[in-house]
Amino acid sequence: MPEFRQAVLACYHEIETLALELTKWPSIGLRMLHYLPQPSPVLDDAFGSAPHCDHGFITILSHDDVDA
Repeated sequence: MPEFRQAVLACYHEIETLALELTKWPSIGLRMLHYLPQPSPVLDDAFGSAPHCDHGFITILSHDDVDA
């Protein structure tokens, strides 16, 4: 995927621009995660990621059915 690096850098730049608009001194990190589809219905005791708190005050996510 020769265009991958450029696509990631373009995405990072857009996130950085948004972070600068929202805060004065942003701390930006980019973590590229892909969660596999889960069967439906989901069991009551199932979770895709262990319960946790994200670092910082805002997390920007790309959800399903959204062009990234």
